[in-house]
This record gives sequence, structure tokens and C-alpha cells, in this order.
Amino acid sequence: MKNIVLIILMVFLCSACEDFLVEDPRGNLSADQYFNTEEEALTGIYGVYFRLNNGLIHSSLINTLNIGSDHFFTPRAVMFGGMVHGIYYGLGTFDVRIQDYWVQLYRGIRDANMVISRVQNSGLEEEEKALLVGETKFLRAMYYYYLATLWGDVPYWTEELQIDVVSHISNTSAETILNDMLADLDEAESVLPETTWGGSGGRATKWAAKMLKARIYLWQHDYANAKTEASEIINQSPHVLLPHFGDIFKASNERNDEIIFGVEFKEDAVSSVIPNQYRPQGNYEKHINPKPSWFNGIAAWTLYQSFIDLYEPGDIRRKYTVLDSINGQKTNYNYCLKYMEVPLPEDDPTIDPSNPLGKLNSGRDDIYFRLAETYLMLAEAENELNGPTSVAYDAVNEIRNRAQLPDLPAGMSQEELREAIRLEIGKELVGEHRGRKHDLLRWGILDETVAGLPAKEATSQQQAFVRPIYKTRATYYANICATNYSEKWNYFPIPGAEIQRNPNLVQHPLWQ
Repeated sequence: MKNIVLIILMVFLCSACEDFLVEDPRGNLSADQYFNTEEEALTGIYGVYFRLNNGLIHSSLINTLNIGSDHFFTPRAVMFGGMVHGIYYGLGTFDVRIQDYWVQLYRGIRDANMVISRVQNSGLEEEEKALLVGETKFLRAMYYYYLATLWGDVPYWTEELQIDVVSHISNTSAETILNDMLADLDEAESVLPETTWGGSGGRATKWAAKMLKARIYLWQHDYANAKTEASEIINQSPHVLLPHFGDIFKASNERNDEIIFGVEFKEDAVSSVIPNQYRPQGNYEKHINPKPSWFNGIAAWTLYQSFIDLYEPGDIRRKYTVLDSINGQKTNYNYCLKYMEVPLPEDDPTIDPSNPLGKLNSGRDDIYFRLAETYLMLAEAENELNGPTSVAYDAVNEIRNRAQLPDLPAGMSQEELREAIRLEIGKELVGEHRGRKHDLLRWGILDETVAGLPAKEATSQQQAFVRPIYKTRATYYANICATNYSEKWNYFPIPGAEIQRNPNLVQHPLWQ
């Protein structure tokens, strides 16, 4: 799939217009041309996958869920909407980036609805139809998951509709949408293969469907069902925790058995922008000499020192997650190493140092779900249901032990274990597609977390090694987040242009 299908995706989607709201989805592909054979149906499904490759989704949208939290800030001047950079001001209902996210997600839904309808009405064998429809419903559930959790009540439809009908669909409650997606994921789970993501050729599996279900259940605070899904993945799937944390992110190990679902990229064909966004920019590190050739990024997202200070001594994850010095020279900013695609750490580099470095057209795959998250889901759900049981302890300690840390101390209260589990979630999954703000929101602590940033940063910045330029920029971001945050920032506004076009669409109450 990585060598062939991503090329097909570009061909498949070349006919798409720029605005799904002025496009008749029935006009993209003729039923006489496609969906008559399995190969043609697969081409359609690969097009639905391809929406996840769009930079607005795999990079900008996901980073929006991590910036403006207690993990990341940007050393750059604000490039676009205030919410995107986590500063909680300067965003209006006509912000172009929020409109872009909305359009790309609904394009994925449009494409999925078309594929489902046409496969169901094709002459394919019933078993093949069920598999292809289930796979596409998984992808549609991904898109609706982001819409319902980011915007709340949004337009919702699951049929291949004419544009004049789509343009008049009103809001459906987020709860209804997510419950319907859970039903779709049940269907997907029943037909998708029980292999690993790598074993499926980079396509969705039963375990990916169960992971998305677990995320939705956690969002709904349905801990019993979240526990069930996580337990079944851990106990029944072929996925395993890799013995060494650093091996998860090695370029030579992209299809490793810890990864439950990801999005593929291919150098010089469909490339990822994420490594370039995380790599240092030379102008921000003028004191570093000699400069590595890979100091050619845009340094869009960097880590707060107050977050880095949470790593315990001996935690092996830190050396694969944090870059804060080069050849013994302290950098101005703290970079998230596991995404940078550079030959570090020096004693166990995640890429081959002999390969070209600092590539702007990266073929690095994105990891969406991995088994470590599943263990932490189980620990959280069990503790919320039953308190600090051996099930909760064992699950979180699996993750700590791999990080070369001892078991958590016995005798913790439910609240103490809750805080310990949340801390492990942050250290293990920082910057990943789970989205830090999603966690803080469902825990009900985004407001207090943002409010507490300035004090935490002030404490961390007292350390002698912290560079003055870092103090200036990090303090600015921490203060501006704490000052400007309000409840409305828990959601995106429905784009103003959509409200103007659709007389039945209602703006989120907090943005009216």
C-alpha cells in the first residue's frame, strides 16, 4: 500500500473541488466507471483514507489539540488563528483555519458516504461488501469523532445526498452522532481483520475500531465500556508493547506491532510536514555551533520546561522525547524529538545517520493509536470504576516498567492514582494524535491547568540552565493562555460562512 496506493489516492481525488458545500458529491465518480470490481471499490476507499493525509488534518488540526495546553507553545510569532496557537484570543467565526478543518473533515464524510452507498449497491459479493463498508464506516467514524468533540452539535448525515439537501441540514447533538458512530464501529469491528496494522497493509483492523470506541467511551465517561474495549485489545489482539520505548519511533520499524492504527506517507509522493514543524530553525538557535544540517525546520511547536521537569530520573522516555542540547550546548527551546526524524539520541538514533538529513518531504508515518495508550485507558477506566485495584496498578505499571521506572507505590487513594495515571498519559503520549486538550477537557481541568501555567513555569525557569530567550517566550504564552482562556474555547465556532449558507445551521451557544 505504501508504495502504490498513495499514488492512487492523488489520482482518485484530483477531481475534487475546493469547497464541498458547492459540490455535488454524485459528480465526483460515475457509478458506471467505479465500484464494479473489488479493485475499483478499493480505489474509492483509499480516497477516504487520503483525507487523513491532508496537512490540515494530520498536522494542523492535531497540533491544535496539543498547543494551548501544559505541554506545547510556539516560539514563532502567531501565524494564523489564535486558537490554533493556543493563545485563546484573536479567533472569530470567520477564521480561515477553522473553516479549513471543517471542510476537510466533511470532505472525508462526503467521500465515505459515497463509497458506502455505491459499494452497497454494487455487484460485489456480500462478504466483500460487508468488509469494505465496515472499513469505510471506521473512517467515517474518525471524521465524525473530531467534528463532534471539537464543535459539539454539527450537521450529520450518513447517506449520499444531493448538495441542495446537504446545504440545509441542521445541527444534530454530539451525543447522538457519537452513539451512532459506536454502532458503526460495532459493525466495523465484526468484519475487519484481526491482524496488526502492519499486517493489514496499513489499513484499518478490528483493533483500530475498538480503540476508537474506547476513546469515544472515555469522552462520554462510560468507563465500563472503555475498560471492556481496552481489556479485549490487550488480551486478544496480536499487538504487543515493544520492549524498548525508542524502537516505536525508529524509521526502520514503522510497521511495528505496538502500532494499532496510523496514517501512511511516502517520500516524494504524499509526504508528511510534521518532522519539519518540530525540527529547530537555525535562526532560533544562533549560539549553537556548528549547526547540524537538520536545523532547517520551522520550530512550530516546542515543549514547556515545566512539562519536561515531570520526567523522573531514569525515565528512558525523556531521551527519545526531549531535545534540549546539541553537543553539550543548551538549546534555547525544548524540542519534541520523537517527531523530528533526526539521528538522535546519539547512542540509539531513530534514523540512519548515513541517510539524507532534514528532509522536507518526509515519508514518516503518523501514529494514531498504539498499545501503550490502551494500557493507560484500562488503568484510567478501572480506577474511575473501582478505585486503585490491582488491575489499574498493573496496567499503569506496565508502562512505567518499560520506561525503566519502578512500580507506583502501594496504598494510593483513588485520587492519588488518578493523578499518577494522568501524569503517565502525558509523559508517554505527549504530542501524539490523542490530543492533550481532549484529555484536559474530558477530565474537566483545562481551565485550572491553563490558569496554573504561569506559576509552574516561573518555578521551572528558576533553574540555571534555562535560557533567557526561552523565559521570555514561554512566559508570554503561559500568561496569555491563563489570561484569555474562557469556556467558549472548549469548542471551535461553526464557521460563519457555513451559517450564512445554511439557514438551518445554529452557531454554538458559547460563540453566539
